[in-house]
Amino acid sequence: PIDVNYPQDRITYIEQDCKCKVVLDEEEMMLCNLERYKYGNENPDPINKSGDLAYVIYTSGSTGQPKGVMVEHSSNVNMSLDQIKSFGITQNDKVVWFASVAFDASISEIMMSLYSGAALCIPSEETIKDKEEFV
Repeated sequence: PIDVNYPQDRITYIEQDCKCKVVLDEEEMMLCNLERYKYGNENPDPINKSGDLAYVIYTSGSTGQPKGVMVEHSSNVNMSLDQIKSFGITQNDKVVWFASVAFDASISEIMMSLYSGAALCIPSEETIKDKEEFV
């Protein structure tokens, strides 16, 4: 994930460093033919293993350049399930996604919701910046 609010040179650096082949941005998503993305209700056959790469997230880069950190599925699942247990999250709860998409806390917020069945609430940028509105 790349935060759209990053400076363009940082975005370019991350895209080149990770050798990404596709970038899904707002324009791409709006142009998508959603019909081609319809899927059945059946669970897909499991093809990933717990040690397979789930995602790459870039750190702030203490040396001045961001560094990509590879996160495996097992790490993601273990962290999220521990947070669900620690916070007592159930399918009756709501999880707020307010961290930047480029910050690892955002992955935690999203996955806690998905793994527990809780609702994922996504406030606008304006709501996040307005303390009273956010609360």
